[in-house]
Amino acid sequence: LTLIHSQTVGALSIMAFICTYACLDQITDFYGLANIILLSSNVAAAILVGSKVHPEVIGTISFCGESSVVVEGLDDLDAVISTIKDNNYKDVVIFAQTTIKESLFDEIVNVLEKEIPNLVVENTICNATHLRQQECLEMAKASDCMIIIGGKNSSNTKKLYEVAVSVCPNTYLVETYKELNFNELKKFNNIGIMAGASTPKSSIDEVLNNLQ
Repeated sequence: LTLIHSQTVGALSIMAFICTYACLDQITDFYGLANIILLSSNVAAAILVGSKVHPEVIGTISFCGESSVVVEGLDDLDAVISTIKDNNYKDVVIFAQTTIKESLFDEIVNVLEKEIPNLVVENTICNATHLRQQECLEMAKASDCMIIIGGKNSSNTKKLYEVAVSVCPNTYLVETYKELNFNELKKFNNIGIMAGASTPKSSIDEVLNNLQ
């Protein structure tokens, strides 16, 4: 964690922390490069790949001006490409929400690079997120069943589920061990377990202890 703000109110000390990866990726890359481009030219645009309702995306895109846009998937690209061409934007930069699937970002970049020759690509996906998704994919390929533990509203956890279920149809997303059907699980020989980055260790231990 990285400390971004602290203050003292009477006898109370208040400290605000942010994930170090998000801090380095989004603040250094995004606010550095994107703002330079956007503020130095009136013919520039920023594209942020991610969920339009995710707090990180809402906060990040708010710094990028009226010519910025959030893209959630390939279906959004036709409108974005048309807008960029119609406005003759000369500088276009694309970033990513830190917890999205890298495969989605790559697919979107591949399409845009064919239509926008001046596209600047900045992959700001958290490296820890990328590694965790790769580990999840390899584990799922070798498993009969996958259990993903974490909050069902967590972007990080939901992406792990999407990665796992793409190669292992018998994938379950649970917040606690109470959601598991242990009779169903008995038919599997190899069960892989992966947890979201913010999943409490106690939740993971409960699942492991009840499976053994």
